[in-house]
Amino acid sequence: ESDPVETSSPKLAIIVHGLFTSHTDSSPLEKLTPLLEDLGFEVHHYRYGFTNIVKALENVKVAEGLSSLIHSNLPRYSKILIIGHSNGCSISHIALGMVGFTKVVDAIFLSPSVRASARIPNSVSSLEVFYNPFDVILRLMTPLSVLRNFLSRRNWGLMGVVGYLGTDRRVTNHKITPLTLLPYSHHNPTLTTDLHFTYLSLVLQRKYSFK
Repeated sequence: ESDPVETSSPKLAIIVHGLFTSHTDSSPLEKLTPLLEDLGFEVHHYRYGFTNIVKALENVKVAEGLSSLIHSNLPRYSKILIIGHSNGCSISHIALGMVGFTKVVDAIFLSPSVRASARIPNSVSSLEVFYNPFDVILRLMTPLSVLRNFLSRRNWGLMGVVGYLGTDRRVTNHKITPLTLLPYSHHNPTLTTDLHFTYLSLVLQRKYSFK
């Protein structure tokens, strides 16, 4: 399909949470809302409901809804930004592959449970990957790779541990190493430690302050 006509409409940020977050739970990603609003974004939290390791088999189905949301909003906004965390990145990666336009969406992946060498969808104009080599929670997935199709059926992998390992120049890696022993902080350092949240904020401000 040809690219949609860009308008002067506001920017839209769609935030996609990870596992174990229900429709009513607060998400650490909500910490980004004031910053994104200051940068001129309307913010939409895409809540797909409580998901565990078993229910993550429905990632493709959830991604269909996210893809429809992106597609329907392309004519209304001058910029669409997808921010995912963990399994939210896996869902976002699938959804972006369903969007039938070229280089129309920016993406930020925080601790992504996506394959490190995954193909970057054509719809992506730029992708920022924040990864932590000491992410204990993602590293627990490594033994599960011996189970046939366990990771691939969920679009899971270790990008959040090793970064993006492909050659696509649209991707920028950001290595984050938190000084803590808490597993949750290792899996979510950009939102749980002030230093790394400041770094993420600076990346967002650099890219979107004057757009």
